[in-house]
Amino acid sequence: MTSNALNPPDPGARLIARVLHDVAGPTSGLATALDLLADARQSDLHADAMALAKESLTRLADKIAFARAVFGESVDPVGETFLRLADGALADGRARLEAAPLSVEAPPGLARALLVLVQIAGDTLPMGGAVRLEAAPEGQAWRARVEARGERLQWRDDVAAGLAGEAPPGGPSARWAPAAWVRERLTRRGAQLDIRRGEAALILDLSWPAPNDP
Repeated sequence: MTSNALNPPDPGARLIARVLHDVAGPTSGLATALDLLADARQSDLHADAMALAKESLTRLADKIAFARAVFGESVDPVGETFLRLADGALADGRARLEAAPLSVEAPPGLARALLVLVQIAGDTLPMGGAVRLEAAPEGQAWRARVEARGERLQWRDDVAAGLAGEAPPGGPSARWAPAAWVRERLTRRGAQLDIRRGEAALILDLSWPAPNDP
């Protein structure tokens, strides 16, 4: 452990910054749509403005639902709810989700950790691509893989530091915060995360111990 190690990680303020960052885009789009609708001189653009407003509201609802489910609510999202939240986590980018609903048998905490890992994977694909998620029991334990594939994959040092339980050299950032948040919970649970990356792929392999494991 380096001198930058967080003991324990405290990403609270930066988590707020990340949530605000995520809702800023759709909020701005909604404001633009309302301005167009209010301008009688732009009547020829009203149909486009309505479409923009609807899209922005959907994205905003997705971002709020994601933040509430991961960082706020006490009940883990599973089944189709998990799938909707995972898809919503990628709404701002060009990445598409390839996943099945998470089983209701998933142990407590796993769904939230996987949602954050899906978000992290999506953030590495600014030029588009696919985020594939697989999760299944292995005996009493669970194994999961989140895989991002696309052109010009971008892996940030601050995210890597967060997943390692360290503060980045440049100071905590909005993208560092969810990574540090999930690392703290993985450590608390005794889960293991293996990270492999290349020019066009990022693979996050998660091993989640059985409930009775120490």
